Amino acid sequence: MSFVDEGDPPRLLDGGLVDGAPASAELRELVRVLRTDGSITPAPRGRGRWLALVGVVLVLASGGVASEARSSARSVVPRTIATTRGEVEPVVIESEIESEVEVESEVEVEVEVEVEGEVEGEGESRSKSDPESTPPARDPGPDPDPEPDPGPDPGPSPAYAQALSDFTRGCCPCAMPALESVIEGETNDPPAAVRRAELLLGICLARTDWPLAATAVLDQVVRTPAHPHAAEAFRELARLAPRLPDPSVLVDTFRLDDEVRLAGEEPDAATASAAYLQGLARYEDGDHEAAVRLFARVPDTSSFYLPARFYQGTSEVRLRHAQRAIEAFRDVEARGTGERSRYADLAALALARTYYAVANGRHAAGDDVRAAELMATALESWRRVPITSERFLDAFFEESWALTLAGQDERALGHVFGLLSPFFEDHEHPEALVVRGTIYFQHCLYDRVDQAVSDFHARYDAPLEALARARTLAENDDDARLLHDGDVALDPVTASIVRDALVDRDIARRIAHEDAARAELARVGASVYAGHRLGDRLAQELSLAQSFAHGRVGEAVRARLADAEEALTERANEIDTLALETTTARREIVLGESTLAEDGLAHEREVIASEGVEYWPFDGEYWEDEVTSYRVVLHDRCGR
Repeated sequence: MSFVDEGDPPRLLDGGLVDGAPASAELRELVRVLRTDGSITPAPRGRGRWLALVGVVLVLASGGVASEARSSARSVVPRTIATTRGEVEPVVIESEIESEVEVESEVEVEVEVEVEGEVEGEGESRSKSDPESTPPARDPGPDPDPEPDPGPDPGPSPAYAQALSDFTRGCCPCAMPALESVIEGETNDPPAAVRRAELLLGICLARTDWPLAATAVLDQVVRTPAHPHAAEAFRELARLAPRLPDPSVLVDTFRLDDEVRLAGEEPDAATASAAYLQGLARYEDGDHEAAVRLFARVPDTSSFYLPARFYQGTSEVRLRHAQRAIEAFRDVEARGTGERSRYADLAALALARTYYAVANGRHAAGDDVRAAELMATALESWRRVPITSERFLDAFFEESWALTLAGQDERALGHVFGLLSPFFEDHEHPEALVVRGTIYFQHCLYDRVDQAVSDFHARYDAPLEALARARTLAENDDDARLLHDGDVALDPVTASIVRDALVDRDIARRIAHEDAARAELARVGASVYAGHRLGDRLAQELSLAQSFAHGRVGEAVRARLADAEEALTERANEIDTLALETTTARREIVLGESTLAEDGLAHEREVIASEGVEYWPFDGEYWEDEVTSYRVVLHDRCGR
């Protein structure tokens, strides 16, 4: 493998630490940092210039979480739910929760200590008022409006005492109506009892299969300034996280949490969930050092381990620690088996993009031998994504750009030929026409460049306008949901682009969360709490949760449509630049400033399929097992 391009390459990285280079040669810059979606979409280059390979991106956005600039996503047929941009999808596996008996005994002890502490505290305060050790105070005279003596502490109200008893013996359905009465002030219990009742109500809702209502109640606890039970509420929310359809709804809540609380917690499933959610919050805030520390706290026994480790790798990229990032991605790839195999595919993509970018840096430094080795490693990583993966088309297309950089234009054109085959006709690949036109331009096959430009505009000019209209329509959350569900009339090409943009794991989780809130709300009317103040509370909380979830769906749809429109606009600009450079090149020929080789040296396109040392000429029939191995025999006409 050799690098055949001339001129200065884009300096995406300064070599990195892949082979032990010093810290000053770590990752310099990724045009867009690694995220879960994206494609390498360079701008066309002119003769004698480096191919402007940009868009080496990776998330989550889904990314991602998340969160980051995104490019259009695509997935292979049969289409499964695509991965989120900007944010990496957590594996929603119900984690093991501590038994009710253990939690109940904990709470019972805490309640008793709290009540006793109040009485003992008052006694200690009085005993310290020693008149012999305290200077006599000046008599202020009679108080014009003395406050009445409150008298002795009456203790908990009968309703609150019964609620505590019911909670302790494990009868949450018995306790919850009384706890709500305490919270609403109907029992005249002191503020400390009200605060405790808020926590216990959230715990009980979680235990009685009202997870979204429990999330809303506990979220209010942690957001109440100086709430005495905020730490316990964070812990309960962390226990709930794996049970939620979309755990990312808690990221903003755990932005209020901190590492200090985690340091005092026993390492268990709840602590792991809290560390992951805190880590996502810090990642979104740009505090990548804190994010790395928090993600590292998630053990491999946690359902959040793979996404945490993946985000740890992307955080290391942000911190320009190439070697650490590669180690994290390799770990994810090694562990991503079975149902988690999609993580292995994401990790392979991340590794390919990282090695690709480091290879660019080595080439920029003049070390083409090492650059070729790194590029070979990148190509090998892309090829580890199987054709059955929802990430296959991403990997296959990105590899085509890397092949052009490595001087393997025939294989790159073969990839384009495969992308445009009937196997992937349900997906749009405007970038493929840019790749084809760029390679033809570099070989001075200007007539074929013209054809690529004409094909692009004929197919994508109208959809570009339609995408702008769809994005305007999606400003309404209801219409955004209709667009996602395919209930808005669009032309076939635009519909395919929209479908590829919106069939996304992040959006799917948000929709599942909205549906869960709607289902939980529907249960209120048929529950024993209907007609009680608690039923009203549940209906209100769940209505707000559903509305919030609906808005999050609309928000994600709008973001994906904006990404799709931006990506297609960029491709249109690139194809127009290519057309302009072709016109300039022809003008140079007319003026005698450059020449073309004789027509006899120009060969017509010939497509072959290769497997090892065997080759089969393409006869018009596509075969699935050949789709990754096409080559286009290519000779250029550029003058010598």
